Amino acid sequence: MGTLSLLMLGSLLGTPPEPQPVLPKGLELRWSGSYTEATYRPGVRAFRGYDVELFLYVIDSNDTRAEVALFSRIFAKPDPRSKEPPPGVVRIELARVDKSGAISRIFSPYDTDAPKETRPWPLVPLQGLPIYEAGVILELPDSLRAGTSWIKKEEGRPDITWRVGVGEAVGGVPAVSITGIQETPNFLKGPSRPGEWSRRETAHFLAGQMIALKLERTIEHRDPGSDEFAFRSQLKLEQTKKVTYSGRLHDHRKSEALYAAAFTAELDRLLALGGRGGNKGYLALIKKIENYTTEHIAGEYTPYREASVAVRRKANAAAEGKIPTVIAEESAPILSLGRPLPEVTFVDLTAGPSYKLSRLQGKPVLLAYYQPSTGTAADVLSLCQTFLKSSDKTGLKVIPLAIGEIRDALKQKAELKLDFPLYDGVATYKTHGLESTPVLILLDSEGIIRYIANGWNDLVKKEIQEQLEKLTKSASGLPR
Repeated sequence: MGTLSLLMLGSLLGTPPEPQPVLPKGLELRWSGSYTEATYRPGVRAFRGYDVELFLYVIDSNDTRAEVALFSRIFAKPDPRSKEPPPGVVRIELARVDKSGAISRIFSPYDTDAPKETRPWPLVPLQGLPIYEAGVILELPDSLRAGTSWIKKEEGRPDITWRVGVGEAVGGVPAVSITGIQETPNFLKGPSRPGEWSRRETAHFLAGQMIALKLERTIEHRDPGSDEFAFRSQLKLEQTKKVTYSGRLHDHRKSEALYAAAFTAELDRLLALGGRGGNKGYLALIKKIENYTTEHIAGEYTPYREASVAVRRKANAAAEGKIPTVIAEESAPILSLGRPLPEVTFVDLTAGPSYKLSRLQGKPVLLAYYQPSTGTAADVLSLCQTFLKSSDKTGLKVIPLAIGEIRDALKQKAELKLDFPLYDGVATYKTHGLESTPVLILLDSEGIIRYIANGWNDLVKKEIQEQLEKLTKSASGLPR
C-alpha cells in the first residue's frame, strides 16, 4: 500500500501513520517563501520584507543519522525604483539529524580549527533574520495520533508544546499538521512585563517523513505596560524542489557544502576578533577560497558556491578595515554579560560629530536606551546627567540613545534643560538586540558588557555606581 493510501486510511481511522525518517544520501530539498517583520513601537514604525530560500542537502547518511548542509538565502524584496540588486545574506551550516529528528550542529572536516564534538543547534531567533533556519526538521515522539501533544524544553526559555492537528492538503497532497506554541507566562495576562513574547509555528508533513513540506512561524513581542503588540515577524516556507543526486553530481555538491562551511567558520572566528588581528588572516582566507574555486570549476553549477563567494566578499571588506557585525546566535544573546557589544556608529541628533563605539575603548561606557514618549525617559536622562557630572573622576563616557521621533527627543532635552548630546537609538537598537526599553548597558574599557538593566527601578543608579566602582578599582590595580 502506498504512502498516500496509508495516510488516507490513517485519517479515516483517526490514527495517522507514524512518521519515519527518510534521508537518502544525495537528497536535495529546496523551500521558497518570505520573511516579514513589523515594528509598532512609539516613534518606531517600520516594515521589512524579504524573499527566503532554504536548501537542505544530505551529505552522508546511515540507518541512524544523517549529516546535512543547511543553506539559507535571505534577500530584501526588490525595489522597482532601484537598479541595484537587493541586499541580503547567505549562510551555510552543517548539522547532524538522528532518526527521531533531533538536530545538532557539526563542523566541516576541512576546518582544522573547528571543535570535534557536536554543539546544540541555535534556538529560533526571537528577533532578526532566520539565518540558522532548521524548523523544517522536527524532533518527533515515537507515536503520533490526532490530538497527540508533547513538550520540548529549551534552555533559558519557556517550554514549547507541540500538538498533532487535523490533516490538510499541501500542494494537493494530504499532510499531517503539527503546531507548536511557546510564550512567556504573562504574554496574554494584562499589562506586559519586560521581555514578554510569543512564538507559534505550524509544520506540515507527509506521513512517514520527518521533513516538513510547509512551515509557518509567527513571533510577537509586547512592550512593558502595553496591551499592544510592539513587534511581529512571520516566516513562511513551502517545499518547491526535491531531487536526489549521485556519482559526480553528488560529489560536487558535497565538496562545495563542506568547503563553504569551513570558510564560513574561519571567517566567523576572524570577525570575532573585531579587527584586532589585522588583515593577515583575512588575506589568507581569501587566498584559500580563490585556490579552491579555481581548482573546482564544476562547483559553480551548485547552489552552495554562492556561500563561498559571500565569505570571500566579506573577507575582502574586512581586510580593508570594514568590519561587519558578527552574527549572534540566539543561544548566546547579544546582550550577555562577558560578551563584547557589536560595533555601531553613534549619530548625534543635532548633526554633531558621529563616532564608532570602538573609538571609546580605553574608557568605561554607559549606553542608555530610552523612548522620549515613556514615563521613564526623564529618570533615564537624569541618571545620565548625574554620571556625566562625575565623568572627570570616573572616566565614564555616557551615550543617551533616543528611540523615537527626533523632534520629541530634542523637545524633551530643551524642557529638561540638558546640556549633553543625544544620539539616534533607532539606528542602533536592533544591532544590540533590544526588545524593550529602557535598557542601560555598562561596558568596561575593553568594550565588554559588565552590567545590563532591562527596565527601570530605583536600584538601577546604585547598581551602576557599584559596578563602575569595581571597574575603576580594577583599572587602578586595587583589590575588588
